[in-house]
Amino acid sequence: MLCPDAKFDDGKLDICVIGNISKIKLLFLLPTAFRGKYIKYKAVDIIRCNTISIQIPIALRVHADGESVGKESSIIVKSLHDKITIITGIFKTL
Repeated sequence: MLCPDAKFDDGKLDICVIGNISKIKLLFLLPTAFRGKYIKYKAVDIIRCNTISIQIPIALRVHADGESVGKESSIIVKSLHDKITIITGIFKTL
């Protein structure tokens, strides 16, 4: 429940940004994320957007859909509304 109000079909990206907090406060904050309760804290911001650009001073490893895409210091993430098909259903194991 990192972004408890996120919807897969609204065409928006829901971004969770945690500000400058101590490691001790972060340890107490993490368990509240399982129920989405952490968003009430001052250090937490939820941003809803169509596109986000992230730039950092050094290149770090970037993963997209579980796959490494190398090291980057600048990335742009865009919502491509209606471009992803979500398959839902009940699957039985044989």
